[in-house]
Amino acid sequence: MKCVNARHDPTLFLIMKRVFSCLSLCLLSLSVNSAHSDELPKTDDSIVNALRQGGFVIFVRHAKTDWSQKDANLVDYADCKTQRNLSHDGRDQLKVINEAMRRLAIPIGEVLSSQFCRCVETAKIAFGEAKTSVELTGIDGVTDAEVAERRRRTEAMRTMAHKGPVPGTNLVLVSHNIMIYEAFNIRLEEGEAALFKSEAGNAHYVANIKPDEWRQMAQLLGR
Repeated sequence: MKCVNARHDPTLFLIMKRVFSCLSLCLLSLSVNSAHSDELPKTDDSIVNALRQGGFVIFVRHAKTDWSQKDANLVDYADCKTQRNLSHDGRDQLKVINEAMRRLAIPIGEVLSSQFCRCVETAKIAFGEAKTSVELTGIDGVTDAEVAERRRRTEAMRTMAHKGPVPGTNLVLVSHNIMIYEAFNIRLEEGEAALFKSEAGNAHYVANIKPDEWRQMAQLLGR
């Protein structure tokens, strides 16, 4: 059998080039589709029904804030004038979440929050209450002592997730992006939530949900 060298046969070379090009596009398409295949559809009633049964930890980043304000001289966390606080858009985000929780009949148990005003207000508007926790409170990582303390707090956050909520309810933890990222390697937008299912002393990540996605689920699946 005579072997044909594609480099010396312009027609064959062109055909092979097109074949490899098509294969490359197909592989790219498969890669993109597979990257989204694990995402849960936010309108799927399975996730809502699961939340109605309880057993989830809902990590929430505080809602949208007024970035013209700065955190400064944080001696007293109750003094909101020294902090960056929620904006009007942020409070609107939280009203959406509160209404969605009511319409979806999702049982909320304990609600813990960072000591910062923006987190406490997030918890109260969206979930009706807030008990502050040092472990959820953001801290700079400048000095060695601060780095060590932030590490301790993020480890405590992981412990909270693994322990989970009281049976039949969902535990809400309101914190800051840097704390959630360091604890779970997940970044959240302001007002976004990350769901973890806690089972047998171990929590596993389920999905991210944005405020408008709560609204969509409530409109389609609310009672």
